[in-house]
Amino acid sequence: MNAPYKQELKEYLDKLFGENKVEGLERIPEAITTVAYKVSLADGQEVIAKVAIDEKDIEEGKRQKEMKAIETAKYVLSSIVEVPNVISFEETIEGFPGYIVVMRKSQGVTMSPDWLNKTGTSAENLQTIVRALSALHSVTSENVSDLATFEAEKGSLYVDKYLQKAHTKLKDFDIFKQIEPTLNYLGENISIFDKPKYPFIHRDVKHNNLLVGGDKISAIIDWETALFVPLSMEFAHVRVLAPIYGYEKWMEAVIEAYNSENPAALDMEELELAEVFVAARFFMRSYEHSLSKGLETKIASGEKTENEHYMEYLTKWS
Repeated sequence: MNAPYKQELKEYLDKLFGENKVEGLERIPEAITTVAYKVSLADGQEVIAKVAIDEKDIEEGKRQKEMKAIETAKYVLSSIVEVPNVISFEETIEGFPGYIVVMRKSQGVTMSPDWLNKTGTSAENLQTIVRALSALHSVTSENVSDLATFEAEKGSLYVDKYLQKAHTKLKDFDIFKQIEPTLNYLGENISIFDKPKYPFIHRDVKHNNLLVGGDKISAIIDWETALFVPLSMEFAHVRVLAPIYGYEKWMEAVIEAYNSENPAALDMEELELAEVFVAARFFMRSYEHSLSKGLETKIASGEKTENEHYMEYLTKWS
């Protein structure tokens, strides 16, 4: 496995920890949009260091946003699952493409999608994840006043912002003719996302952001995508990605358990539209990548490519 930014990161960490020198860096393969390392320090401690490598994950105010997300999550989830303790967060630093975040190593290890589909669907683990999500969603844009960096915008405006991006980025490609009717249908029904208040959601609760101790889910990590948006976005994001990584069984079990615990909270018609929105966001990235690299990534089953998977959503009303 290659080790991008390993030497640069070691130099940064040696300055950060001073006499408590870095003795080893081990690449964490499960990280997707960051380069992540498990770092061993001279005093025996282990920390996690991540470097953002995707320009879409680099934004002004990222530090303030993630720190506030973690602070909020630790408050509401303390009795359910662990949330990471951040040691350092640098938004920009010379020699690196994006932010660097260093955090205490949480208890547990990242498990595979196959583990989620089997052990992750046990009654105990489903109860843990549903309790955690329900507690998180109890924090809303209406009852929290000090999360200025997360101030919720109207749901339809949030969705429309990315719809406009999709039109702008894809309109000159032949494929746009196939997806335009579905994007238009989503735009015509966009008011479904407007709510009196919006829950605080993690938005990326999938296999690589869950830690497991023994056979139990013990921690939720990576809070940089958290924000106040319609509840459907919590599940649409990870449900669209489920076939790509292969954790569909677990995802459907989570939704079923969540609906059982929170009757009528999740509007399934809204979820269907939210999935189209999410597919459009990911398709923009995937399609550009396939054009620039000249290759397409297969989903977990190997039956189709990522682009073909997203197109199934984007041609639903075409």
